[in-house]
Amino acid sequence: MAGKRADRLYKLDLGDSLPMIPISLILDKVKLFVGDGNLYRLISDFLNIPIYDDFGNRRFDVSLPPIGELTRVIFNIVLIDVFDREFTKRFPGIEIQIYRFVNEVFISTRENDQVTFDVDALYKLLNDLQLVGTIHSIGPGDDCHIIYNRRVVIVDNTGKAVLRENPEAKSSDYRIKRELYCIYAIARS
Repeated sequence: MAGKRADRLYKLDLGDSLPMIPISLILDKVKLFVGDGNLYRLISDFLNIPIYDDFGNRRFDVSLPPIGELTRVIFNIVLIDVFDREFTKRFPGIEIQIYRFVNEVFISTRENDQVTFDVDALYKLLNDLQLVGTIHSIGPGDDCHIIYNRRVVIVDNTGKAVLRENPEAKSSDYRIKRELYCIYAIARS
């Protein structure tokens, strides 16, 4: 994401979609990538592990449990086949870069796009795919997106999407440094 030219940067938080995706759909998409051998059976067993709430009651409303790296990889496989393919079909003229951090999807679009694309079009796509999430958009000079693992991303005044690892990251823009410091202070409190 860092250094790529962007007119807008869209952040989709699809965390609410995790429990909604049917296990059968997840397993179909995983099978396309890994076949039906031992790895597939391991993932199937993982998805069918009983999940209990804090009171010892079994939960049936969770299909993809939010458990670290395995969840990230499985969700990524599903999104590649479901979201990415439909996105490129629906918006063929948009030059995009898609990045993922667990349940957060970032779409970077360029300013010379020939297809109308905005937050409303993205919500419609999510609705059509039966995915649920929130969408935020930033452009050059706007506030930053806070992302996975206390990182932030901005679109700088030249139109480059820039990922910052921490508030001490070098920046020529004092305002950005100050905002990053504030975000860091809030996150630590």
